[in-house]
Amino acid sequence: MSWVIRVEDLVKEFEDFRLEIPELEIGEGEVLGVLGESGAGKSVFIHVLKGLDDYEPDEGRILYRVGMCPECGWIERPEFIGEQCPKCEKGKLEEEVVDLWGLSDTERRRFRKRIAIMFQRTFALYEEQTVLENVMEALEEAGYSGEEAVQRAVDLIEMVQLEHRITHLARDLSGGEKQRVVLIRQLAKKPIVFLADEPTGTLDPETADIVHKALREGVKEEGITMVIR
Repeated sequence: MSWVIRVEDLVKEFEDFRLEIPELEIGEGEVLGVLGESGAGKSVFIHVLKGLDDYEPDEGRILYRVGMCPECGWIERPEFIGEQCPKCEKGKLEEEVVDLWGLSDTERRRFRKRIAIMFQRTFALYEEQTVLENVMEALEEAGYSGEEAVQRAVDLIEMVQLEHRITHLARDLSGGEKQRVVLIRQLAKKPIVFLADEPTGTLDPETADIVHKALREGVKEEGITMVIR
């Protein structure tokens, strides 16, 4: 199995906290569960992997192995190296090893758009758009269009059992329903990596089961690498 993420001599310190990970490789399509006591640094690790501001390592590197288009800069998972770029359809995807925290702020912000992240209660939705419109927007960003986009959106909405809410505005959904739409929006973008920071921590057991099942099926179907706590 080829690697997608490599952690080298990582150290991240706060006033009363120190996270150390000497070495770690996460393979393509692998699902890695992050376990530990409260305050052990699980969320910090996920935030460092995402490249979020204020989480720059004090020491070490986070490397991503990806396929990158030399023509338009589009980033894909390693399995697509050598194939035509799906974004510009001009260049072929070339293997690149990217030092996430060695990038400029602008480059890092662009790169992390290809890294999905899902929190407990952060509902990044278009509140005045319907469930279908929210999912369609994410699919269009991933390159889908027309009838193919509509069918894929319906499939994703059915996967999280929200077909009865497909024409409802996002602002009218419950917290659990919003979390399901957030999930399928992230899956729709076909990220290179999916980071999940307690995505079901505030959900009722039934909704949590739906989200967990959709996460497992979604990343397995697309071969997406996932880190989850």
